[in-house]
Amino acid sequence: MRVKLLQPHTHRGREYPVGTELDLRQDRAEWLIAIKKAQAAQPAADKPAGKKE
Repeated sequence: MRVKLLQPHTHRGREYPVGTELDLRQDRAEWLIAIKKAQAAQPAADKPAGKKE
């Protein structure tokens, strides 16, 4: 599942800034969404070509 971070997040010593999109296992993605650190994101392959976010 792909998520977009709403808050900075650190995992295994690596810092991820707000707006970072990550592909995660379903359970980990749901956990980040539940604690309001992320929201579901559209899969990268489904985004229109040439559109930058």
